[in-house]
Amino acid sequence: MGKEKTINSIVERVSITQFTKSLKPAAKDYFTPRELKNLNCCADQTWAGFFAVKRALIRLFNSIIELENAQITELSFELRHDTNGAPIISEFPDHVKESSNFTRSNFHISITHNRHNAIGLASFQR
Repeated sequence: MGKEKTINSIVERVSITQFTKSLKPAAKDYFTPRELKNLNCCADQTWAGFFAVKRALIRLFNSIIELENAQITELSFELRHDTNGAPIISEFPDHVKESSNFTRSNFHISITHNRHNAIGLASFQR
């Protein structure tokens, strides 16, 4: 029998109304300059979805690596859309890349939204 795989998953929900009123005005605190440029023409649901998956990724990154005096924030990594429009992690935090657990293909993200909420899912499989 092969080695059993472990999957860690984190889900975050963001209210689109709350995001638009409270967090989007401070977007530079949560999104890199390149993300801001890419999101500039997107609907609020997309912004909120990226924010939700960033929050899920922070929790996931912190659960799989041991950080000593280092903090992963929303600005420590970068997301973008691939050529098919799916969200991907384009830049990983240095502390994650340096971890013995790091393999880019083991991380997966997904975003879904409706008019009221955005949901971000981040998973890691080892």
